[in-house]
Amino acid sequence: ALKDVWVTSLLQASDGTLWAGTYREGLYRIRDGRATKIEEGSFFSLARGNDGRIFSVSDIGAGFIENDRFNVVLRGSDTGVYGWQPTAQHPDGTLWFGAKEGLFRSGPNQSPSVPLAAIEGRPVTVYFAPASHQLYLGTTLKLYTLACTAAACRPTLVKGVPGPVVGLHQSSDQTLWIVTW
Repeated sequence: ALKDVWVTSLLQASDGTLWAGTYREGLYRIRDGRATKIEEGSFFSLARGNDGRIFSVSDIGAGFIENDRFNVVLRGSDTGVYGWQPTAQHPDGTLWFGAKEGLFRSGPNQSPSVPLAAIEGRPVTVYFAPASHQLYLGTTLKLYTLACTAAACRPTLVKGVPGPVVGLHQSSDQTLWIVTW
């Protein structure tokens, strides 16, 4: 179905539809073995919100898929959206998106910016580790844990991890796997 494309993210929706984000080749809906391009561009991550909507971060911006259309909530030119794993979901359903100006939180129709103070590098990876209930931010230079309120996020440096941090995953045994480049 998707030949000779760099797939950056996959997500299966509750109705069984498979969504594929690609690097430079667009966003695809895969149903009954047939891939249909929905949008042009690069789609770096896909995540399902508690409301069932599929959210994505792309070179276009951050947004959600509805009725086979990508609805941009934050334009890429406004947010500097960039990253390999720029979306994280908190257990309360909040989706976090990393961008050069800071973190953005999903809402029904908007994503207010949450300022980041005292970080080095540009956000690349945002990850919520379920076992430790910890939000992580990987940048082009460092790795941080984040303590966030509605007003701001306070970063704490994780020592000994060189950047760029391009991927994070916590396995079932609670090991945090860190991918650097």
